[in-house]
This record gives sequence, C-alpha cells and structure tokens, in this order.
Amino acid sequence: GINVSGSTVTLGTNTAAGVSGIALNNGATLAAGVSGLVVANNIVTTGSGLINQGSGVMTLNGVIGGVGSISTVGTGELVLNGNNAFTGGLGINVSGSTVTLGTNTAAGVSGIALNNGATLKAGAAGLVVANTVITTGAGTIDTQAQTFTLAGPIGGAGSIAKVGTGNLVLTGASTYTGATNVNAGTLSVNGSLGNTAVTVASGATLGGTGSIAGTVTVANGGILAPGNSVGTLSVGALNLNAASVLNWDLGQAYAVGGVYNDLVKVTGNLVLDGLLNVTNSNSFGLGVYQLGTYGGTLTNNGLTINSLPSPYTGTIQTAIAGQVNLLVAGPGVLTQYWDGGDTVGNGTIDGGNGTWSVAGTNWTGPAPSGINTNWQGGIAVFAGAAGTVTLDAPASFVGLQFATTGYTIGATGTGGLTNASGAFVYANTGISATINAVISGAGALDKQGVGTVTLNAANTYTGGTTITDGTLGVGNNAALSTGTLTMSNSAILQAATSGLVLTNNIIISPATGARVDSGSGTFTLNGNISGATGSLSQIGTGNLVLGGNNSFGAGLGIN
Repeated sequence: GINVSGSTVTLGTNTAAGVSGIALNNGATLAAGVSGLVVANNIVTTGSGLINQGSGVMTLNGVIGGVGSISTVGTGELVLNGNNAFTGGLGINVSGSTVTLGTNTAAGVSGIALNNGATLKAGAAGLVVANTVITTGAGTIDTQAQTFTLAGPIGGAGSIAKVGTGNLVLTGASTYTGATNVNAGTLSVNGSLGNTAVTVASGATLGGTGSIAGTVTVANGGILAPGNSVGTLSVGALNLNAASVLNWDLGQAYAVGGVYNDLVKVTGNLVLDGLLNVTNSNSFGLGVYQLGTYGGTLTNNGLTINSLPSPYTGTIQTAIAGQVNLLVAGPGVLTQYWDGGDTVGNGTIDGGNGTWSVAGTNWTGPAPSGINTNWQGGIAVFAGAAGTVTLDAPASFVGLQFATTGYTIGATGTGGLTNASGAFVYANTGISATINAVISGAGALDKQGVGTVTLNAANTYTGGTTITDGTLGVGNNAALSTGTLTMSNSAILQAATSGLVLTNNIIISPATGARVDSGSGTFTLNGNISGATGSLSQIGTGNLVLGGNNSFGAGLGIN
C-alpha cells in the first residue's frame, strides 16, 4: 500500500497505487495525473485528506474509511462509488467542481459541504442519501435523469440550484437561507424548507407534500404540481404569472385535499394567475374542488382553465375569502352558491337566511359575470354565514353541499326538494346540516362526506338511500322513505330523536361494516339487515332494537 503523510501522491495510471490500500495522513493529497482515472484501492483517511481530481474526471471505486475527512481541491469531477464509512465529512471546495455519488453512503457518515459554487451530482438511479448538507455559496444539485433523495437537512447561508431532468426529493427539515432555484426537472419538497425564496423556471416543476416557509414564484412556463401524484403542499407566499402552469390531480368533489385531490396552502399572500390543467385521479365529476387556500391578501389576475377531463366544464371561484375553488359543471348541470339576501351579486358569498323561490335571484350565476341568477336545478353549495333557507315552491336538485356548519333547509306551503334521477347531500369534516323539507321524486339519495346531515321530514323519494361516508341522521320514521338503505365505509345511521322505528331494509357493504348510533333513547330497525361479510356495530348510550330477519355475516358489536 501507499502511506502519504502531509505530502502529495500523483497517480498516472489506474493501478499506480498497487493492489493494497492508500493511507492519507496529516493533510496528505491524492492527485490524478491524467483524466479518466479509475482507482479501485481502498483509502483510509486519518486527518484532512485532500483529493485533487484535476480538471478531468477521477473515479474512486474502493471503500474510503477512517476518522478523517475528504475534501476536493481540483476543478473537475470526483466520482465516489464505494460504500464509504469515513466519519470526518465531505467537502466540495472548488468553484465549478463536482462530486458524483454512486452509492447511498458514498459521502461517508458525516456532512457534505457545498462550498464556492460546487456541485453535488447523483451518479445512480434511486439514491437515498442521509447526510446533512451545508451550502456556503451558490451550491448546485444535479439529479441528471434520475430520482435523487436527500433525506438529511440542508443548512447554511448559501443557495441551492436544482439542475438535471430528474426529481430531487427533499425529506429533511432544511434551514438554509439562500435562494432555491429550480432550473430543470422536478423538486419535490416532502420535508420542510425554511425561509428560502423558491423560483421555478420555465419547464421545471415544484411539487411534494411538505412545507416551504418562504415565497414561491413560478415563472412563465414553470410548473406547480403539488403532491407526489396527489397531495398537499404548504408555502409561505405564492406568486403566479400569466403563463405559469398549475397541474392538479383531482378525484373527489367537495373533499379538501385528502387522498384524491391536490391542494396548495398559502400562509401569506397569493398572486393568482396562470393556466390550470386537471387530471382525474379517481372519480372526477360534478361539484366543487378546492384548489388552494390563503391567509393573506389575494391579487386576482385570473386563473385560466386550460384543460379538464371530458365532458366537464369549469369556472374558477374566489368569492369565499381565503379560498380558490374550481366549480365543475356537466351537460345541463350548474353548480351555484346560495347567496342569502344578496339578489344582485356583490362578489362575495354571503349565505345566511333567506327564501329559496323559483324566481329568486339569490344564487350565484356563471362566472365571470358575477351577476346572481335564479336556481338552475343543479348543485347547491351552502357556504358563508349559516342560516335557515326556506323553500316556498318545489325545487329540483342534483346535489346539496354544506360548506358551513349549522344550515337548516326548510319549506312552507308547496315547497320541497325534488330528486328526479338521483341526488346527493354532502357535508365535510366538522359540518352538520339539517333538512326539514320533504324530498320527493324517483331518484336515489346518497349521503357523502364525513360530516353529518339529518333528515327530519317524512320523505317520499323512491330510489333508496346510500350512506357512502359520514353520518346520516334521521328524525322521522319515514325519513328514508320506503327504499333500501345501503351503508359502506364505516358509515353511521344516527337517531336524531328517541323512539324512532324504521322499516327500511338495510344492506351492509363488505369489509368496512356499518354503525348505528341509537343516541340516548330507543331506536328500532324492523327491516331486514343483510350483507354476507358486513358487520354492524351499535354506538351511543341508548337501546338498539333489531326486529328484522337479519343475515349480515360478520357479527354484531355493542360498543
């Protein structure tokens, strides 16, 4: 082997160091005499070992061990392909120089310093590097065409430029304070970035499910695509330009974020602009999709819908403070917001008390007019202030979404809701709503969302009832009319008053089972309950009476 102490050994061939190891002691230097060297020897460093790769490429395939550090002093590229274990850290010190990592542990077990404009490059696909990275200047990270994950944090006062067509995934809690420039490929922030200003250049993409405390600016042609396919990305402030591209995956109307919808949460100010492209991630369809939220001021330059799944059309709605929503309509179906006492259109969603009449213009009209119109028989969204909405005539509907808790839908005279060919009621997390108006018609009714909707009227719709998610309350023996009730996704049927007796047959979907909340009184289910692999659980402090010929197969739980 070769033992170098405080001096320099220059290798002119791949095997110049023989077949044994190389020891770098007391600040010794290992230098490349020619470009393209591939050295297989193992190396031990006991002090501040230096590698001078010259202006070309030098590859070290052996294992580097020891308690010392390794620092580059050449202007070229140093390739480290060993499963290295040196503990003193890796320093990339020369402007324009590059260290390429070929294994997850190529940089040893301590930190990596990016100094004086140096570059850290991924030399293999799928690398996951756990080292801490410190940037003191204008550091560059080059993914080339592959996915490169930095699991450790990035610190320091320097900046980071992301280059290469691949995906740089950051999962650590980074604190560096210089700028972040996404110049090519994709930057996926799945951990956190501190107060760094992030700029996404034309053709580059920012995504991930983490958080960025600083301001994000997406240049014309730059792409914002939250999530890793689907997910929520949080940023401090967001500046979009006229040709910024927003690529959103959406698949479940009315759900905020979650497993099917992309979402961007902006803590501060939002400059809204750009081109929106929507991809169907699950069951994209009619309804409202929340694209983003913001906590500061909105500068609305106009987000343009560039593409939607066929056959749907959409409008961007910003009338609810702090929200940017996509309203999706289909052939003959319009989504409208209840505007309470506003019969003209003042640019906000007021909600609140009011009369729902045939000719009343207290519903939002198609964007971008901003002029209120009468009810069009599609999807009604109840947001803004909660209140009591009173129908004074029959009104057909496709869906009712409750975005504010505490709404009550009632009726006088001939007023009521007509469900001609299938409709839904939706309440999300923490939302409760009550429907006292009679629901009639031949369609089925589907309760969606994890919140609670309570039916208190003697309803007459004949298509049956499904609880897809959340809780459906009943306050009348005929609340579910006479059709079959189907329950899935651990849905809850809740007694809103004591002494109720339902005669509806019930089908429990497999795997997830269903729950019945008897409240504090007696709740009787006299219909037949079936479902070969479905289970039924009783919750609440009251008494559940089962009076049917039941055949559900996965058991009864009393909780």
